[in-house]
Amino acid sequence: MMYCVLSLPVHLEDYTSDYTAQVLLGYCMVYIFMIPGTVFMSLFAGSRFGVFKGVALVVFNATASASSCYFLSKLIGRHIVFSLWPDKLQFFQNQVAKRREGLLNYMLFL
Repeated sequence: MMYCVLSLPVHLEDYTSDYTAQVLLGYCMVYIFMIPGTVFMSLFAGSRFGVFKGVALVVFNATASASSCYFLSKLIGRHIVFSLWPDKLQFFQNQVAKRREGLLNYMLFL
């Protein structure tokens, strides 16, 4: 049993070197759509691909993940929020309209 646990990094390294494109594509897909747990995916990138490639992968995937979350929330979330909480949304919109000049402070301390 101990041999299997200790040999796992070696097998993973061999698999990564043999199937680099597939591992990169799989890593990117999992990172982009896995909202919780991206810290572990970032550590995995550093351990599997090295510091420079790992940092580049993490920056690219974090940007792609944040962008996909934004576009999904804009596409789907707006309709859900409007249908579930129309009164609270109207109240919030009124508060934002009242504080248009100091909106940054309002949003920071909200």
